[in-house]
Amino acid sequence: MLFTKPFLTAATAEKPPPIIPGVEKSRPPVYSPELTALLTSLFSRTGKALKPSHLETPPTLPTRADPASEEARYLGPFSKRREVNIRWRYFTVQSKNILPPLQVSIPHIEEPEGNLESDGEVLRGGFQDTGLLDMVEGLTGSMKHPPKPRRERTAAASSANVVLREDSHSLHGDLSTVVLPTRFLRRRHQQLLGRLPLLTYNRDYKKGKGKYEVSLPKRAVSPRLRYASAPKAMIDADNLAWFRRAQEIEKLKTVRK
Repeated sequence: MLFTKPFLTAATAEKPPPIIPGVEKSRPPVYSPELTALLTSLFSRTGKALKPSHLETPPTLPTRADPASEEARYLGPFSKRREVNIRWRYFTVQSKNILPPLQVSIPHIEEPEGNLESDGEVLRGGFQDTGLLDMVEGLTGSMKHPPKPRRERTAAASSANVVLREDSHSLHGDLSTVVLPTRFLRRRHQQLLGRLPLLTYNRDYKKGKGKYEVSLPKRAVSPRLRYASAPKAMIDADNLAWFRRAQEIEKLKTVRK
């Protein structure tokens, strides 16, 4: 929850009117643009991504809360106090179920003349400009040395086991000197990247405002990637010829029937 604090407040957004007239604390929660992008993206959620409509009307809110609904006409208006509690409870629970990004990336684009937008309006992550994300990505890089032959790996593993047995029987055994396999470390850091989404702020100077997008680092390993839409492969001339030939064969089969 500590890392999500910068994204929980919408400083530039207007406060909505209170649900209970005259009660200042009955104002509904405001979803900042950053939090909206994180809640509605598959890559930054511990569960399913939320629909944008759920942010306006939580699914836990009964239909009776709508004065124009049939339930409200038959059973009477819904309690305003309960509506306030339901909206804030939904906001709190869903905000805890996101994977907060370490920083907010802003692609460098040449600004046109007369542009008044500044990067100061964009929120910063808890580890902005610390280089922590780059360090984790660096630990997922390729091996500096080629893999050793099987005989050398077997001999090294057996000698390491002997050292571990000797250290386990010694009170002064230092297990910090044991070096884990490079492949193991790279895999663990790739999985760590899968829990560190990238929040990017893309500026659109024509529309005069920007948009937040959530993605995962290139070397990230995450089960969420299997549910993401994969880019379609380009069709070359050979595949196109085979595709047209298959269509002709299907037409001939239809005519014969």
